[in-house]
Amino acid sequence: MRTLWMVPMLVAGLASAAAAEDDKELLANISYRVRAAAAERLAVSGAKDAVPELAECLVDGYASVRSAVLIALGRAGPDAKSALPEVRRCFLDKDPGVGTEAHVAAARIGAIAAVGDAIRRDKTVLKSFSEAHHDVLRSLLESKSWHVRLWVLEVKHVYSKPGPEWTAPLAKLATTDPAQAVRYRAAIALLRSSDAAAAKPLLACLDDRDAHVRLTGLAFVSRGGPSDPAMAVRIEALLQDPDDRVRAKAIYALRGRDESRAKIDARLDDKSKTVRLVAASLFASQGRWPRQGGGVGCDRRNRI
Repeated sequence: MRTLWMVPMLVAGLASAAAAEDDKELLANISYRVRAAAAERLAVSGAKDAVPELAECLVDGYASVRSAVLIALGRAGPDAKSALPEVRRCFLDKDPGVGTEAHVAAARIGAIAAVGDAIRRDKTVLKSFSEAHHDVLRSLLESKSWHVRLWVLEVKHVYSKPGPEWTAPLAKLATTDPAQAVRYRAAIALLRSSDAAAAKPLLACLDDRDAHVRLTGLAFVSRGGPSDPAMAVRIEALLQDPDDRVRAKAIYALRGRDESRAKIDARLDDKSKTVRLVAASLFASQGRWPRQGGGVGCDRRNRI
């Protein structure tokens, strides 16, 4: 009696297995509509047991059938590795939609290197990826080619703000990628994210060796000013940065912080006119001017 509750589950499982067997047979049906529908059902019910039959259908004369088969193989994931040669041959399919599904299926099966090579040969491949393919785009961020990683980040910019699922891979790229352009693009993407977890890697960007990445970190801090004295010290250190744009941005990030006023005052003698103007405009916007020797520093104003 205690095992009677399993009977409906067993019956459902047997029915599902029988349906899958029927669908495998229907892949050879004379009607292309039936063949496409069978592949679509296998994509839902589980295609890993029908990989050989599905692979054979990739030479079908109808694009709708080939697309449905590729979707089913992609859903099977690594279990469909045996079909990769046939999937890769579809990269150059005469139907653009089939080509897109082939790249997506290969990535989901695990052939990231093959998809990356295809993208390097033809960058426009990425343009065909929609929001439904975000999992594939994230997997391509692991590509060994920095060009592919960069192009994926550029594609992401045409979509909405990256969700929380993007934070971890973007943080890794922004803080550790050897390519400056990739670190910068990843930092920009994090800056557009609304995920609170993006704060830590953005603050780490303040110590990057590239000025553009440091500027992105400062853009994040500038939204609300330094969150604590330790952070203010890090920003004040950037007032001595070799890049004048970073020094100017650091001044802006420290606006409203009286404790940093003396160090901002020193930037009025900066070698860069841009930095001097930013420092002066900050004091002017506050209705104040740094004093020198008990009076207003007119000579400093003249130098600015």
